Amino acid sequence: MKKKTNFNATLILCADLHLREDQPECRTDDYFKAQHEKIKWLYNLKAEKGNPGVILCAGDIFHKAKVSKRFEIFCMKELPQMYCIPGNHDLPSHSINEIENSSIGILEGAGEIEIFKTPLDTIYKFESYGMKIGMIHSLLHRDNPVKVEGKIISTKAIKILKDNPDCNIILSGDNHQTFIEEWEGRFLFNPGSMMRMTAAQIDHRPCVILFDAKAGQYKTEYFPIDTGVVTRNHIEKKEKHDERMSRFVENMNTDFSMDIDFVKNIELFTKKNKQRKPVQEELFSIIETAGGK
Repeated sequence: MKKKTNFNATLILCADLHLREDQPECRTDDYFKAQHEKIKWLYNLKAEKGNPGVILCAGDIFHKAKVSKRFEIFCMKELPQMYCIPGNHDLPSHSINEIENSSIGILEGAGEIEIFKTPLDTIYKFESYGMKIGMIHSLLHRDNPVKVEGKIISTKAIKILKDNPDCNIILSGDNHQTFIEEWEGRFLFNPGSMMRMTAAQIDHRPCVILFDAKAGQYKTEYFPIDTGVVTRNHIEKKEKHDERMSRFVENMNTDFSMDIDFVKNIELFTKKNKQRKPVQEELFSIIETAGGK
């Protein structure tokens, strides 16, 4: 791919593809196939917009900085050409200095993508159609700040717009929710993740933003998705497990004679404390896993 930034095109704005080889716990479908379908949809969307349709991606093409050679080859064949910045998941040790050791570095070397090599949390800016476009991979929010242990760890999107008055539009990644912020006729687009990877995203609608550079207008285009493939079953199972173990600890009665045989002690213990069968099964499952029976 030849380096250029003079886009005379509809811009297809996306972020957080998080392409991965493993299956998220919350998914009940063939996750690899689901990713492939969305990549094909993105490829067709670019072709539909014709030349010069251009895809911009605000980081995290991959879920891990280094994937298998087989998966790299798959991405070389299937990914549409795009211009992107690296995300934290793309970079070994989250360092831009390590990009040559990453899978996105391999893709760029093969000529499949063009990477604007900017450190995380900084804006890469370029001009097109007489306007300036910014791209950033940083945790931003519009109305709902992201908190960890009560502390806000995200930056308000409107602040980024105000701090960069020379940018007509800014494309951001890292926050997997979709939102658009506007300030004095300028826009910050955060498309959100392409895939639903956690149970919390059960209602998420993956999308891209189409921006008409000539008209200065945008619209949202949604990826096709299958309903019912994201589940909370794994969470509910864990909650039941935790509840059983918590009840077991709370109801412990240690007034019984100990035997030298550990398994026999557990049998006596559960019988003495009148533990329900699911709790007993859980305990013996743990013993078997540890090689104790």
